[in-house]
Amino acid sequence: MKSYKFYLNAAHHFLTLKDYEKLAGQEKDYCHLSSFIFSWIALESYVNMVSDSLSKGTRLKAHEKAFLLEQELKVDDCGVFKEINIHPSTTRKILFLINYFTKIDVKTFKQLKLWMTLTNFEELRNKIIHYKQKEDVNLTRKQVMDSIENTEQLINYLNKEVFRKS
Repeated sequence: MKSYKFYLNAAHHFLTLKDYEKLAGQEKDYCHLSSFIFSWIALESYVNMVSDSLSKGTRLKAHEKAFLLEQELKVDDCGVFKEINIHPSTTRKILFLINYFTKIDVKTFKQLKLWMTLTNFEELRNKIIHYKQKEDVNLTRKQVMDSIENTEQLINYLNKEVFRKS
């Protein structure tokens, strides 16, 4: 699997092509969509990498480790614990990381522009990934640049707050 840095570079790549300005409308749309999706993949890859790393910690309870590893402990019909695969959203995992591994109050975090930008980013991503014909999404270069910037800001923020380094 590639690292989040690879996906972030890929997001930048499509907007910095040598002939970007010469591209026709639909070709630019391809670049915008590719960059946008790669920026989300970069964020998701980073969050998953951090989650995997932190899941190895010894102070975590079994259900906290399981969440970080995208699993849930359930009791089956025989009374035995079973690990079930789950797929929490990236934003939910970010909130978990902030709540458990930083000194930041989640309510305070949710007041930051960073959170509001992230939720808008996720909403736009969901409109693209879970496409419904009633709503066509056309990404502008600015929207894509904003998504890449948001990803970079979130990664830097989480690095600083979770690992206490910049």
